[in-house]
Amino acid sequence: MADRSKLDDFKDVLGGAGRAIAQVPDLELAYTAEAPSQAGQHLKVPMPARDLPPAQVAEARGFADSFSLKLRHHDEATHRKNAPQEAVARACFDALEQVRTDALGSRNMAGAKNNLNAALEMRMRSDPIARAQNRDEVPISTALALLAREKLTGQVPPAGTIKGLDMLREWIEESAGSDLDGLNLTLDDQNSFAKLSTQLLQHLDLIKSDDQSEADDSEDDSDDESDDSQDDGADEEATGDQGESEMRSEPSDDDSQNGESDQNAEELEEGAEEEMGDAGDDGMMPVRPNRAMSDLPPGFNYTAWTEKYDEVVSATELCDEEELTRLRAFLDQQLTSLQGAVTKLANRLQRRLMAQQNRSWDFDQEEGMLDAARLARVVSNPSHSLSYKIERETDFRD
Repeated sequence: MADRSKLDDFKDVLGGAGRAIAQVPDLELAYTAEAPSQAGQHLKVPMPARDLPPAQVAEARGFADSFSLKLRHHDEATHRKNAPQEAVARACFDALEQVRTDALGSRNMAGAKNNLNAALEMRMRSDPIARAQNRDEVPISTALALLAREKLTGQVPPAGTIKGLDMLREWIEESAGSDLDGLNLTLDDQNSFAKLSTQLLQHLDLIKSDDQSEADDSEDDSDDESDDSQDDGADEEATGDQGESEMRSEPSDDDSQNGESDQNAEELEEGAEEEMGDAGDDGMMPVRPNRAMSDLPPGFNYTAWTEKYDEVVSATELCDEEELTRLRAFLDQQLTSLQGAVTKLANRLQRRLMAQQNRSWDFDQEEGMLDAARLARVVSNPSHSLSYKIERETDFRD
């Protein structure tokens, strides 16, 4: 058998360390060239190169330690029970919980502290906060997590995030600075930490407090009651007017003829409506719905009758630069959960550009490993020297 490589030894050691930190004997640690992920007790961390560069080793250890710490200190049922429903608030809530589990490992294990820092720097390189030019482009969840990490561990944020973090630091500390300071007191209790995190999000106006929700509900109820009273008054007035008009009017021959003509007109209108289609809640529904161009017959060739009255407006004229910046920041905020896809595509591109075949053989060598395909030659002529093979790496074009 071939000798074990350093990479094989590293995998065994990292898997054992992960099981020890998580206190899960059945933990499975796999390696991937795509985005690191965790699914229950199955962990996927970045795959380092065969020569084990220190930076890549630290990143793999950092993600393994982070996932293992979450398995040990995180309860998913408690997290779901306390999590808010709003998308931005939920992202902030999840980020704070991740900071809590990482902080427990950083404070208790010095080696894990360095590994977690390496993993954080890798994540921040692809985060929008690293390229933000104004405060609207800074993800609130990332900024809040970095400030909470600074309060809980005393470590400064990565250098590439300081510029973006300073854009929101004053607002967060002014609105929820006392809540950030209090997180340190509930670090070991997930339920208390979650309640304080919810209070922090309320102070940042990311979610509504119970008092605000009750006030909004009461306002809605009062508006509904006033609308109902106005509708009742209007109905009574209409009924009164109709009764007076009926009392004043008397049936005549002309009125009966007019009634018959009105009835005939109504019947014609009803027949036309039945031909056009049934009326729904949104108005008259067409009999033939819009179909894709591929479903139309070959002879159907629609062209516009005239373009004389058309107006062409470019997208930049629909809103000003400030509105475009705000919408771009909102889009980046919604795409924070897709940063893993960006990392996945980047890793695929890197593999395309830097392909390396890890295993290749040179045959018919005078020394090395015995070539199994040449066993017949060895039996027939033991003195034959060209019966060995040597493993080597084959580099492709960059």
